[in-house]
Amino acid sequence: MSTWSEPAEVATFLRWLPPAAVHSVRRGIAAGVVLALLELAAFMLLFPVISAITGGAAITLLGRALPSDWSGALAVVAMSLMMIRAVGALGMRWWWTGRAALVEQETAHRVLRAFAGAPYEFHLQRGPTELMTQVVAHVNLACSQGLGGIVGAGTDGSIVVALTIAMALVAPAATAALMAVLALISCGYLVWSRGRLRMLGDAYSRHVGEVYARTGMLLRGIREVRLYGATDRVVADVDAARTSMTQAQRRSAFASDVPRAVLEVTLYAAILVSLLVSLLAQRGQDTLAVIALFIVAGLRVMPAVSRCLGSVAQARVGIRVGAELRDRETYLAARAPHAVPGTPLPTRAALEFTSVTYSYPGSSETAVAEVSVLVPFGAFVGLEGASGAGKSTLISLLLGLLEPQHGRITYGGSDIADALEAWQQRIGYVAQDVF
Repeated sequence: MSTWSEPAEVATFLRWLPPAAVHSVRRGIAAGVVLALLELAAFMLLFPVISAITGGAAITLLGRALPSDWSGALAVVAMSLMMIRAVGALGMRWWWTGRAALVEQETAHRVLRAFAGAPYEFHLQRGPTELMTQVVAHVNLACSQGLGGIVGAGTDGSIVVALTIAMALVAPAATAALMAVLALISCGYLVWSRGRLRMLGDAYSRHVGEVYARTGMLLRGIREVRLYGATDRVVADVDAARTSMTQAQRRSAFASDVPRAVLEVTLYAAILVSLLVSLLAQRGQDTLAVIALFIVAGLRVMPAVSRCLGSVAQARVGIRVGAELRDRETYLAARAPHAVPGTPLPTRAALEFTSVTYSYPGSSETAVAEVSVLVPFGAFVGLEGASGAGKSTLISLLLGLLEPQHGRITYGGSDIADALEAWQQRIGYVAQDVF
């Protein structure tokens, strides 16, 4: 499978999710752009105020001189825009979490349906804990980090672009130099983290599965665990798996936080150098106003850049997990049994096994070999044999859960495989374990 860095992987991931996901992503990013424009407008209004405060210069806005007593009004408008933006961001967050929850619910339903409709052999090869982990934990990981990461990168990227425009309108050369350094660091981080975050994501998914498996083993086998006095040992195994899971989660979170520290140090070092140069060169109050704006903008840019890189890292992990779920769902869809009308089955007829043979996938031994038997209607038949003799396999073949690799099973001369749904509706089955 190719790496996430290809845009085609993002498009494939979005197509795999319910159709509402694509519309939600577009609306979420559009809302993020609107919020970024509000922030851009606020900073453009703040700069002339900061310039007037630091140097007493005339207030200018878009090249036009304004009365000096307008500074208060500009500050009020700017702060009002920031408050509107904050409330809007909160509302967007509430809306997005609701949409993401619906997408996750629909995706989990579809994956669960795919597992439920999979051939019986698929369930025999995998334990219920593994499938439960994928339906619950992996779907959550794909939707929360994959989908959330895409929207987060888009919205925070919009904030970075807006604030960069604001700084560039005031000091183009300084902004270009600073953004070039930040872009270089960001690209370096993305290259450095690509393989590492993928490995950390795989390790986290694996450890989550181990926690589910060991916890399920403890709870399902609680009678045997207590009988043999193994409670402490099994609980210790669960604790060890959970420790590995939390450590993997910790390393992934730390790797996502690395760019924030590096970018903050870079920005504040650049501002410090500019301030020292300005003071030594005695360039006056205009330079201090630019530095003040860079400080204010930097306090917003750095978290946005950090969140953007963190969102990219999360999206990589989520999209990778989503690709694995998509591949499995596609595999199962191609092998799922499909109900066909078939030949109507008679009401009363004989059941016949003719040279029925079956071997489990991956096994070199034959579970059922050349079984031929005729059961007249109304007869009572019991199966007797040692453990592993093939009794359960024969019942699974009779129920139509498994399909003979050789031979056939007929009812009234009609192959049950040709009318499987009708056949299974006629069966009265009492399971060994209560469901």
